[in-house]
Amino acid sequence: MSKQKAQIYLERSKAYSLLATVFLEIPTADSVGLIRKTFYKGTEEKAPFIEEMLEEIAIDRTRLMRGLTPNGPTPPYQSAFSGTQASKTLQELMAFYTRCSFILNENAQEAPDYLGVELAFAAQLCKKLASLCEAESYDEELDSVSDLLDEFIRDFMSPLVFAYTEVVATHANTKYCRQFAEVLKEFIQSELDYI
Repeated sequence: MSKQKAQIYLERSKAYSLLATVFLEIPTADSVGLIRKTFYKGTEEKAPFIEEMLEEIAIDRTRLMRGLTPNGPTPPYQSAFSGTQASKTLQELMAFYTRCSFILNENAQEAPDYLGVELAFAAQLCKKLASLCEAESYDEELDSVSDLLDEFIRDFMSPLVFAYTEVVATHANTKYCRQFAEVLKEFIQSELDYI
């Protein structure tokens, strides 16, 4: 049972990591293809990728995820969607990261409230849970980390994802970005249903 649970956490970690790469890296043919293979289950009519469109996808992704213009779409930062003062949002998030012993790399190029960082953080928590399951550590640490992951998904990440994907739905210029937002939203909803 613990090996099966560990495998589930590893699969969740891989999914979070893959989703994070969309936010943290410029798209390549390989990364777009991997997203398609993983989340579109090979259904060609749903798969939004055409190699010639890679530059168009990259431009749309940058516009949607970086907030390059004041009149453009709101980028995926917790502080931009929280409805509270940015400094308060960052303090709450940093306090949560500290509770989880998560230390941001001082050379990190992204703010701690950027959705890509939050997805990568969830991937790390899932990976830690997999390790605890493999070690058959059914103790307070396993329960504690699991509770932290659930709290993070429920209280921090899901509100950001749901608000941000609405922005993408109305502002995306490419089918790929619109469908990626839908996949992200569905994945986070499935995570909420799981917890």
